[in-house]
Amino acid sequence: MTPLERIAIVGRGGTGKTSFTALLAKHFIEKGETPILLVDLDSDMNLAEMVGVDLEAAGKSTISELLLDTMERESDGLDAGYEEEAEQL
Repeated sequence: MTPLERIAIVGRGGTGKTSFTALLAKHFIEKGETPILLVDLDSDMNLAEMVGVDLEAAGKSTISELLLDTMERESDGLDAGYEEEAEQL
């Protein structure tokens, strides 16, 4: 695999996409084709576990968790802004 190649694994639920992705990553690692960035967009988010990464123990968050936290913070900030405007009226 050359640098910056992208592979997307898609399909219906229950077809083994996560398992295939984990095995494909293992294959690339064994061939020395690293670094590899794996992005799990599945709502179940089991890919990290399948490749042996314990995100919680490593103190890491999933992309979904980061996005939700960001949206909540932005929502809280917007709510506070509306409250200040209401008080000024």
